[in-house]
Amino acid sequence: MEYKKKYKKYTKPVITGKRIIHEHYSKDKYDKLSHFKKGNFFLINKQLNLHSFFEKYSGIKIPKNIFDYNNDYDILYNLYNIFPKNPEDYAIKKAEKQINTIIEFLGDSLLNMSNKNLVDIGCGNGLLTKKISKLYNFNQPAYCIETLNYLDKSVYDSIKFNITDGIKINLNNNLADLTICLLVIHHFTSMDSMIDEIIRITKPNSYLLIYEHDCNSDNLRVKLDIYHIINELLLKPNLFNNYRDHYNNFANNYYSNYSTKKQLIDKLSKNFKLIKTKDMYMGFVNNYYALFQKII
Repeated sequence: MEYKKKYKKYTKPVITGKRIIHEHYSKDKYDKLSHFKKGNFFLINKQLNLHSFFEKYSGIKIPKNIFDYNNDYDILYNLYNIFPKNPEDYAIKKAEKQINTIIEFLGDSLLNMSNKNLVDIGCGNGLLTKKISKLYNFNQPAYCIETLNYLDKSVYDSIKFNITDGIKINLNNNLADLTICLLVIHHFTSMDSMIDEIIRITKPNSYLLIYEHDCNSDNLRVKLDIYHIINELLLKPNLFNNYRDHYNNFANNYYSNYSTKKQLIDKLSKNFKLIKTKDMYMGFVNNYYALFQKII
């Protein structure tokens, strides 16, 4: 295949700590170019036995020749056509499973939050936000922060939606009695700025709940990106007119900057007291919950 022959001179990867890039891109450009934008993520990572990984974490039988295509779009479009089309059911089950884990983890930490404010950063479809808000009797509506509006129509009556540019959050100082960031901090394009915003909007003595990946290797970073591909491009509903737009939105906006559990907890502990953590092994990566209280 001609594409593969042309590609051989670019096969040596450069590990940046944030992304796998290629030497033919100049240093000043790599920050703006993810492997998804270039469309060769799967070609770069063929040595990772992608077929087995996708089958294991998607739960469906996948033809091996799907990964013979030379670009990401053709691979993903063919995968999308064979994945089960039950995105609403998938989203509801995912929220129900996570709320049960959160209840078990929090225990008596949040007995009753009536007249208190909930802020969910990276709320996604808002289903989990709504469940937490009603379960703990938070003020209605809860505040949801996202880069795009993915809200499920069933949550409109209980959520106040705010768009963020990934640097600033358009909320008042000391607003949140509980700020939650569930599998979102590793997507912050400006982590220091967003953590400063979390500090700003969270009241003194109030709580921060995070759920994150404990990522300690480059191979694990790649596998986590594949996990995101499965969730975002194959299981979630297509919000666009066609799959090409759905793919382009992900390719142009997806960002990941994974850290270890210790690195992130150390960073947050400058302004928050760590109350407790809980590890959750997810088959190929250790995830964890952590509850903090803001230091006065």
